[in-house]
Amino acid sequence: MDVDREACRRVGRAISELELRVDPFTDPSQYPPEGEPAEWVARYFIFMVAIDHRTHPPGGVYEAELDGRVYRGASLLYRLGAEAYLMDRGFFSPEHMAKVTGREVERWLSRQGAKVSRPDERAELLRDVAEGLLELYGGRALKLVEESRSRLYAPWKGLVERLKLFRAYMDPVEKKPFLLVKFLERRGLFRAEDRWRLQVPVDNHLTRVAVRAGIVKPSESELELLEQRREAEVEEDVAIRAAVRLAWRLVSMEAGLSPLLLDDLLWLIGKTLCRAEPSCDLPADLPAGSGGCPLREACAVYHELAEPLLEHRFTTYWY
Repeated sequence: MDVDREACRRVGRAISELELRVDPFTDPSQYPPEGEPAEWVARYFIFMVAIDHRTHPPGGVYEAELDGRVYRGASLLYRLGAEAYLMDRGFFSPEHMAKVTGREVERWLSRQGAKVSRPDERAELLRDVAEGLLELYGGRALKLVEESRSRLYAPWKGLVERLKLFRAYMDPVEKKPFLLVKFLERRGLFRAEDRWRLQVPVDNHLTRVAVRAGIVKPSESELELLEQRREAEVEEDVAIRAAVRLAWRLVSMEAGLSPLLLDDLLWLIGKTLCRAEPSCDLPADLPAGSGGCPLREACAVYHELAEPLLEHRFTTYWY
């Protein structure tokens, strides 16, 4: 996968003209509300991000209507996470999570016929994080954050590296570590001093948007992987997402904004507009003057210079 630097500049310039909203992640329907103890907030996010990966079961959809609003995928995951948090502040304690079972996870994260995928795997990831916090940090999520001393990287002392001791956060392209960094920064619990090392958390949405926008160019073998929708090997997945991460890094530099703020925009585009069938001109609640995708004028697919390929398939708990 090659990075098209000219396309990165083009997309970055388009984004630089937008007025992006900064989400503080305080909506009580999805996250702990404002004013909650910092330790409880940190616990919520470290456990929820650990299980924030593909939620749809094979051949099904993870979606439910609650209180007159439809929640789908990660939105439903966090909706049910916030519900559990508000009902019991001890739910996300390491002591509880160290004993959580797959059956309990399935009950917690299922609603109105919607069942989250692979509940046993999610329970294992939650127990692993809980056991690590109890053993290494006295059960305090904030101690993990504080001991990073505001660094993302420092030989096994930065926050990203400390997180890699947990199975859920071992992804070599670091999607979940940087997603957690984003949440912690917005809630005022962490601010990286080595900000030049911030990255977008590369998930399926960001990969799909990158390929369609043309900021990455697949090789012949990668094009076959995308067109045939076959399951990728680990090496193929890492190579593709590493290129995507670099491309979005270049876009963020051209746009003059943090990769974490860029991630907010890209995730919304991928979730609402750039889906299996792209809806480039569909009005959406996004920062664009006349509605539609704010990247469309800089997008290869929109100008029919590329096919609207889907991201590669790779079954994992990384993203």
